[in-house]
Amino acid sequence: YGEALEEMFRLRHDVYVKERGWSDLARPDGLERDQFDNENATYLLAFDDGRVSGSVRLLPTTAPHLLGDLFPQLCEAQPVPRSEDIMEITRLCAHADYRQPGKKSVVIDRLATGMFEHAMGLGLRAFSMVTDAWIISRALQFGWKLKPLGLPQPYKEGTCIAGLVTVDQESLDNFYRTRNLVGPILSYVGIPRPNVELPGEYIAMPARVH
Repeated sequence: YGEALEEMFRLRHDVYVKERGWSDLARPDGLERDQFDNENATYLLAFDDGRVSGSVRLLPTTAPHLLGDLFPQLCEAQPVPRSEDIMEITRLCAHADYRQPGKKSVVIDRLATGMFEHAMGLGLRAFSMVTDAWIISRALQFGWKLKPLGLPQPYKEGTCIAGLVTVDQESLDNFYRTRNLVGPILSYVGIPRPNVELPGEYIAMPARVH
């Protein structure tokens, strides 16, 4: 996956540095990486027309991660969530060509749905995240069960907020229904799929292996 990951890092640089102006992340090689791009990170990639059209990074909250290590002050309502069944969502983005109205706008929808499929296969109960405050309303429209962990706070490029997102079958089924997606959509190529048996509402069919 070396070439695909390099393409992902270049996409992140285009989105976060060139488009959004996060100058602290600028690198002369045009690849956006930080201290959390290590052996603990899981990447989900979207491919369209033979290229990486979007990506998301998931980090275990029991290891160093964005909220716990850089933005703990955002958790005013409760301590920073740290648990084996909670992962952090970071760097969710899509190429500019795939953020247009119509069919091409589904890349983020597919990434988010695949993210929940992966979480169900792992037996996760929640995602934590640090995000721009304006994204909260879009996440709620998408059907995320999202609880703020504190009040919005300014940062260099805008206003951010921490949140905790419930992972359950109801949310995943809602994604399929409202976005006209046929699941499972996540493919595990060359790696084993996660597969856990959990009681009650967490029982779900893991994403198909291709």
